[in-house]
Amino acid sequence: MNDEEIERLWRIGHSLTWIIKEYEKKENIRRKQRGLDKVSKQESKKYVTEIIFRYQTAIMRGERSWT
Repeated sequence: MNDEEIERLWRIGHSLTWIIKEYEKKENIRRKQRGLDKVSKQESKKYVTEIIFRYQTAIMRGERSWT
């Protein structure tokens, strides 16, 4: 799941908790295919929260629009 997809899910109204769970699920599938360790809940929460914070900050500054 990339940054744009996370932003899109946030824009259409999904909750932060739901987005974190979806990110964790997809990231663990990706990591399993590559033979890496699973992503932790804390790592998932930190990653998704940072992306949404940057997105919301850019909107507040007028650098981006909602659409």
